[in-house]
Amino acid sequence: GEELVCVRREGVVSVHRNLGDEGYFRGAAALKSDGVHISDVLHSPSWEGYVIYWSRPIYSGWKELSGVLVIDLDYGKIIEIVKEIRVGEQGYAFLIDHMGRLAAHPLFEPYTYTLDNYPTQTLHDLVRQMMAGESEWGEYLFQGERKTAAFAPIPNVGWSLAATIPSGELKKEANAIRARVVQIVLVALALAVLGVSLL
Repeated sequence: GEELVCVRREGVVSVHRNLGDEGYFRGAAALKSDGVHISDVLHSPSWEGYVIYWSRPIYSGWKELSGVLVIDLDYGKIIEIVKEIRVGEQGYAFLIDHMGRLAAHPLFEPYTYTLDNYPTQTLHDLVRQMMAGESEWGEYLFQGERKTAAFAPIPNVGWSLAATIPSGELKKEANAIRARVVQIVLVALALAVLGVSLL
């Protein structure tokens, strides 16, 4: 568990901490040689925000554990990317991890909601669909408002990203599109009748 090499933005740093008790070290050490351990989203004082660790065991030629390679990701940047996704006027995106926990949301901290405490059954069911790795859409109720979400999996980590919009706003947009299509069809028919009558 002793840290041998640490590379940061400023270059190689020799810290030589003992990390053998860290969850990401123990998680990777328990894996087969081709596995990757992904930690929970953790609050990190050194990052001044959230971090997530990806760790992979390194085995010797004799299949003995030689060490663990760890990459720490500034998870605050992922949260910012998710927050920047806007859908219509009131829509937004959110990210669910492989255990159905809320991993990134523009209004809530990571893990505010889990499979044990989603406020409505419809949202719980939607998250279950997301966990199954489906690319789908569905409706759910959240904070007294009916919403529509389209979601797709992130296969490498088993997570899922959803874009959601209030159903009323979606219907308003759908009605506007329908009205435009009807207008185009009527103009096309009028032009066709005019063209036929001229011929």
